Amino acid sequence: MEKEQKELTIEESFNKLDAIINSMQASSLSLQETFDLYKEGIALVEQCSRKIDKIKCEIEIINGSQERSIDG
Repeated sequence: MEKEQKELTIEESFNKLDAIINSMQASSLSLQETFDLYKEGIALVEQCSRKIDKIKCEIEIINGSQERSIDG
């Protein structure tokens, strides 16, 4: 049975990325542990990027409809 993972907020993702970076810098990790943290970090960055893009599109839609109501 696959465990459903809670989607993190952007802030939670940034905090987790910060923790990953600190772990990679401060610890003497094995190559595999470092690689696993790297993959997790890349996945978090991609997730944040998608969320930011979605928010940007929503803002553009809101701004576009406000401009139309001002012009019309």
